Amino acid sequence: MQNNPRLARLILDQAQRDERDDDWSGREIEIADLLDQAVTTGQSRIDLRNRLVTGTRATNSMIYRDLAEAISESLTDQIRDLDSDIAKLENDLIPSRLVMGTIIGLMLGAFGAVVYGSADVLTAASITIAMVTAFFGVQAYRKRAFAIISTLKGRRTNYDAFRNLLRSDP
Repeated sequence: MQNNPRLARLILDQAQRDERDDDWSGREIEIADLLDQAVTTGQSRIDLRNRLVTGTRATNSMIYRDLAEAISESLTDQIRDLDSDIAKLENDLIPSRLVMGTIIGLMLGAFGAVVYGSADVLTAASITIAMVTAFFGVQAYRKRAFAIISTLKGRRTNYDAFRNLLRSDP
């Protein structure tokens, strides 16, 4: 919430900016970073909305609804992109399930080969060590992918909540 005054000022400045001004790439990145921080709690979202309402009333150069609609459209695009990224990551996890099943099957097969005497212990141990290593590698990948998905879903929820707050009457 401590950055909300700066974020509100940047958003209002961007809404009023002259299209010929090319010095906005750094500020747009700053807006995106501050927005990620600002929409994490309900109180912070309300504070930001109230600052935007106050800013639009103070300038009289735009209507709050126009500003809210523009921000909502931007958030809708962000939400669509996040949904796409989440779906892609979830689809990338499907082959890892198949790999996990194959690894477990190979470990059981190596163990069974030793038990029934069709393979020597050294060969079975080598296969088992390789499969255990692969198993933990795939587990680490899955854990990291689930953490990324969780973060993206949280960000999507925050954006959606702020978009809905902007659309409601202040």
